[in-house]
Amino acid sequence: MDSPHAPFVKRKAPPILIWRYLTEQKGIPAAEIAVYGDLKVDQRDFPLPADFRLFSGGDDDFAAFTAGNFRHIIFNQALQEGWDDPTCGFAYIDKSMASATQVEQVIGRALRQPGVQHYANPILNTAHFYIRTGSRQEFQTILDTVRRRISGETPDVRIDGYSDQRDRTRSRLEPKERRTVPEIHIDADAAVDQLADAVAGIHDYASDDVNTTGPGELSRAVQIVGERTPTQIETIRKDHSNRIVARWLVRRHMQSIYPEATKTIDWADPKFEVRIEITSVAATALREAAERLVDTYLDHSELSFEDANLYVVPSVLVKPDEVERFENALHDGYSDLQDNELEVARAIDTTGYMWSRSMPRSSGRTAGPPNGGGR
Repeated sequence: MDSPHAPFVKRKAPPILIWRYLTEQKGIPAAEIAVYGDLKVDQRDFPLPADFRLFSGGDDDFAAFTAGNFRHIIFNQALQEGWDDPTCGFAYIDKSMASATQVEQVIGRALRQPGVQHYANPILNTAHFYIRTGSRQEFQTILDTVRRRISGETPDVRIDGYSDQRDRTRSRLEPKERRTVPEIHIDADAAVDQLADAVAGIHDYASDDVNTTGPGELSRAVQIVGERTPTQIETIRKDHSNRIVARWLVRRHMQSIYPEATKTIDWADPKFEVRIEITSVAATALREAAERLVDTYLDHSELSFEDANLYVVPSVLVKPDEVERFENALHDGYSDLQDNELEVARAIDTTGYMWSRSMPRSSGRTAGPPNGGGR
């Protein structure tokens, strides 16, 4: 927890930690770094270092900020409109960005550079943004949205994103052409009545005092203090085992098999309120009932393809030295393929159909031939 009433080197505020990392570990001159944000400071007892440039967003502050020759900007407030700095190459955003619009505005603010020119060295044409989001999935969704918007308005700008440091050692392969696949979801409407009948068929153990109990064991370790003798494990047999609620047992067992199936069960049914012992006959029967419920769900559900809601197949990151090349894939190749994936990929490639690998993050999207001309 950060506190303004602590020495600077003990502060935990992200802007301070980023500033110290840049100056102490990366050798960035403090004069090239600006902190633009809401940072609490005890100027009397624990003032900031003299070369720590903090701007809080006031009109006078903003004028001084725009006049500075800063190469690195650390901020947790929105930069005011009208700010342009052609020398800015790095932005560190100390704010959870859950909106693609927010990220797009920040990137646009840094890329809107008057008098900009193109250089032969690609490093000189690159801007870096370090963005904090709630999860990798959220980051990738935002990245895809921003990439589509900016590439539509400024096709010469390419956006690459990395949510893992290891990804930076990879190369990005663009699709050979634009292809789409429909979003998919599980349509379980036909399974609702079938599951209700299956739940009705589960035995109600509310008045059963025999099948709801089962034997248990209590194990304890015995070690004599001060002696190096081996620990003795003692097992004590008991007449009863731990008691649990039937709902917890059935739901947990279903989740271990197919989590989606639990969403269509009426868990308010009184028979799920019964308390049973975990080693009882009832517990075994309820586990078997949970398996039948999952089977019923799968037998009466189907995948629904949303042709009106299309997903554009994006570029992929690969390890250059481990790329497996394919003739008919949408990308030139893929890496990190498991043995079973590689076997399936090679088999699909021999069919002559255009195909693409389904990325791990894209659950809910089809892995079949992309739309747009595949045979």
